[in-house]
Amino acid sequence: MRTLILLIASLVTALASAQQFSARFPPGSITTREQADQAIEAAQKEEARLEKEFSAREAECYRGFFVNDCREKVRRERELARRDVRRIEVEAKDTRRRLDQEDLARRRAEQDKQQASEAEAKSAREAAARAESDKRTSKAAENAKGSLSDEEVARNRADYERKQQEHAARLEREKQ
Repeated sequence: MRTLILLIASLVTALASAQQFSARFPPGSITTREQADQAIEAAQKEEARLEKEFSAREAECYRGFFVNDCREKVRRERELARRDVRRIEVEAKDTRRRLDQEDLARRRAEQDKQQASEAEAKSAREAAARAESDKRTSKAAENAKGSLSDEEVARNRADYERKQQEHAARLEREKQ
């Protein structure tokens, strides 16, 4: 009789504490990373407390006559108590995972935006350098027409073309 009273008292206590735990984290209440971390930590503590409590209750079953029936009742109660703990833990982990994905998407968007602006700036610098080079070339060609021979002009033009090709090759290597 005493064992039965202890079993009933522990059942009421376990159910009350499980209801208190699930009341602390109602469905949909976990929305931030801090809340998710707190919920996971609380769920782990609650799981440990439940394991300890139900192990003690199961040990009490061996003192009575209907051991298997008692153990089955404890198992059912344990599963009912763990259901809320698992629900909270899953919700917290889902929230954490969702927030991580949002952070990752935000970082990727910022990185893409930065790369696009860098590419645009580089393209503008290259265009300005090309324009300056063309301007110098045309100015040099005007100055050289009267004072350089055709042979020197051809050699200078070949040097210029070679340097332009080297520069283009260097730019290709930088892109890779």
